[in-house]
Amino acid sequence: MSDPAGSRDGPSGLSRRSVLYAAAATGAAAASGSGVAALLTDTEQVKTRLSAGTLDLDVAVLRPPSWTDGTYTGKLVLHEEQTATFELSVDTNPAFVWLMSPCPTCDDVESKIEVELELTRPGSGTTTLFTGTLDAFREAYGRGGLLSTQALAGSTETWTVTFTWLLLEPLAGDRPGRGRGTGRKAAAPDIGFEFEFRAIQERHLGDPEQFDLGLPACPDCEPECGTSISFVAFCGDGSFEETGLSFETIECGGNYPTLTVTEIPSGVDTVVLKYASYMDVFRYDGEETPFRVTTGGGDSDLGLIATHERESGNEHTADGQPSRYPNDPCSGDNWVKYEFDDDGTVVVEPVEEEDDE
Repeated sequence: MSDPAGSRDGPSGLSRRSVLYAAAATGAAAASGSGVAALLTDTEQVKTRLSAGTLDLDVAVLRPPSWTDGTYTGKLVLHEEQTATFELSVDTNPAFVWLMSPCPTCDDVESKIEVELELTRPGSGTTTLFTGTLDAFREAYGRGGLLSTQALAGSTETWTVTFTWLLLEPLAGDRPGRGRGTGRKAAAPDIGFEFEFRAIQERHLGDPEQFDLGLPACPDCEPECGTSISFVAFCGDGSFEETGLSFETIECGGNYPTLTVTEIPSGVDTVVLKYASYMDVFRYDGEETPFRVTTGGGDSDLGLIATHERESGNEHTADGQPSRYPNDPCSGDNWVKYEFDDDGTVVVEPVEEEDDE
């Protein structure tokens, strides 16, 4: 058997087909406690250096108990840390181990989940391999990430892999999402992680860090562009100077859904974006400029308080919030409002309103 012309060779001169993988532990494999697969080799190319063999990678799920059935689905509870723990071992020769994750889904929820990956090895303590958002983790491990440059010793050693996740922000319910304009379904209360572990015997590799598992690169996430802003209102319970405001709209896919604010008076405490039949209300707590806010709440630097939907006439309502109107977007507070044309430019002079109280 020979490789097609132009195929890349990995370390030790092995082609990518020579060593596809030694063992995969996902789903049923994890549920049964082990994953077993033959080491695939290109016998004509490497017959003098390598013989086909079998590697038994045991993957035991220590917690949560629900994952022992092979369904790696995690609960999402706001500000409540969740943890999954795996125990890895090999029954035969020492092996290098990789962890693989699905590629990013490009859903906003991935940027709202913070994750941490840790590896504990006997005599070496615990090493943090990754800390960041779920989308960044999936990008980093979508083609496989080597757990350690040291091999997992056969039958004499056990590694512990700990994966922790934390939901940082509330998940949005039904309201216009970025780029579709027809509404976005409420986020599910859990998320599938779909881990996969792969191992290759140490004796078959030179430098494991240079070994290519042959997985394709994750595709780039195409930007999802929200609905254009109809107007922005800056609100405050005290007086503030309109001359202290500076901002511009940002184009995306022919729409202007994002406002970048470069100057803002100290008296402002709320920013309201009107788009389609909705008003998004953002809390301003003195964040440094520049900051941005986007219709639908995605890719915004300020916290989204509520999304008001037009119910009847010009009244926009949200549960537990005072009603807002185009001619009173700040529910009685002082405000200044700017309306925008289809090309994202201001079309009228700002309208100011002061609270009589």
